[in-house]
Amino acid sequence: MLAIDIKFLPYIDLSFLSLNIVKFKVFLSAFNSH
Repeated sequence: MLAIDIKFLPYIDLSFLSLNIVKFKVFLSAFNSH
């Protein structure tokens, strides 16, 4: 199980990072509209 976690960890980090980037872009666009 640990080996699987280590194997999939980069993908989880990458998807989490991209999700945060999307949130940040939405936040910036909402902030700029005001």
